[in-house]
Amino acid sequence: DTHVLGGCAYLMRLPAAQTMVAYARNISRPIDQTLDRFWENGILPYVVRPFPVRQHPEFDSEIGLRGKEAYLKEQPSDVVLGRLRRARDGVNKRMFRAAWRRPGLVNVVGVVLPPLARSSLHAYARAQ
Repeated sequence: DTHVLGGCAYLMRLPAAQTMVAYARNISRPIDQTLDRFWENGILPYVVRPFPVRQHPEFDSEIGLRGKEAYLKEQPSDVVLGRLRRARDGVNKRMFRAAWRRPGLVNVVGVVLPPLARSSLHAYARAQ
């Protein structure tokens, strides 16, 4: 099942863990989503397959309503704001990936990215 996000197991190097602690001081979403937002936190995730750890289906999410149930309870203005946030995230994610692939773009793209992502890109560009 790849359609389910889960926070049952993560392995991190110490510098990434320290970055995540700094980033998560103002956590506003579930931890698995926070960890997956590499374009904001500057921590590039790697996935190991087959998964060495699996989350048992008996352990339900504690996040609450999601998907269609949550969507139907939202106000129209919340739906519009959510779509705008997703569009912004999509642009930021693509800019981060472009700068990661072409370190010469770091100074152009890095201006609009969050500070942790910007510092991660600059460190990567210096190492090249």
